[in-house]
Amino acid sequence: MAQKKSRQTFEKLKREQAVKERRALKQERRKAARLAKALGEPPPDHDAGEGGVEQAPSPADEEAPDE
Repeated sequence: MAQKKSRQTFEKLKREQAVKERRALKQERRKAARLAKALGEPPPDHDAGEGGVEQAPSPADEEAPDE
C-alpha cells in the first residue's frame, strides 16, 4: 500500500510541475505578444520555435521493425 501511495504522490507532483511549466510558457507568450503589439510589430510565431507541447508521433510516422 505504501508503494502505491508513493507512486501516486510522485505522479501527482509530476503533473503539477507540468502544469506550472505550461502556465509559465503561456505567460511568456502573452508578454511577448503584448510587447510586440506595443512596438507595432507582428506577434511572434510560437509554433515554429521553442518548446511547447510535444506531440507523440503517429503510428504512421514510426518505422516498422525489420524482421
